[in-house]
Amino acid sequence: MSDPPPSKKPKISATEYQSALDELEKMEKEVEDIKDSEKIPSAYIKKRAKAIAKIDQFWKYVMFGVNHSDDHLLMEEFTVDENKCLAHWESFNVEWTRDDNLKVIGFRLVFTFMENPYFTNLKLVREYSHPKNKPSYLSLVKVTKIQWKNGQDLGEGCEERCSCSWPHIFKWFQSKDANGYGDRSIADGLSGYIWTTPYKYFKGGRKWVDEYGENEDTEDEEDDDNDDGEVDDD
Repeated sequence: MSDPPPSKKPKISATEYQSALDELEKMEKEVEDIKDSEKIPSAYIKKRAKAIAKIDQFWKYVMFGVNHSDDHLLMEEFTVDENKCLAHWESFNVEWTRDDNLKVIGFRLVFTFMENPYFTNLKLVREYSHPKNKPSYLSLVKVTKIQWKNGQDLGEGCEERCSCSWPHIFKWFQSKDANGYGDRSIADGLSGYIWTTPYKYFKGGRKWVDEYGENEDTEDEEDDDNDDGEVDDD
């Protein structure tokens, strides 16, 4: 695999970065009593998205936090190449689908990426529904086929690269099974507790990376970027 640097957005000051973190922490307390993630107000989601957009690689570190929390494990550790690819992960959204009575009957997981050296389609979607006759069952309605660039398919041969107890993120994304081993847990986690309290897991992810690192390349980039007191917003 190639070793491209992540796309870069303009730098923000350390003060602006910390302000965004403080805002997210405060906002998360406003919804901590909401048990159903689909009930979070849309105005709150929009405001939260603006704060998240200021934070470097937010959703990647959220997933680091989930995988290293005491109560959740969704997928395999990111490989070095997956980690580099996910540095281009720009935003994540959950879109609820409803019937005529506004009852939730499914959801879409929408992953938006910046232009990157790995694949050409920048919006990846997995859409699910709950069949009327099996409300607890999850059906996969559609999934975006990732248009990998030549030689960059990160879902290919991941089992051979390491011992897989849980799905790899891109292998999961291309899976056609909504209820297979690990698949249902990832979909429910992303649309549920992760969508409700992402900052909680971001903090855990950053703490884990600060203690143990990601890989030498990304650590070196972060050290260089933070020397001048500014924070890259990726």
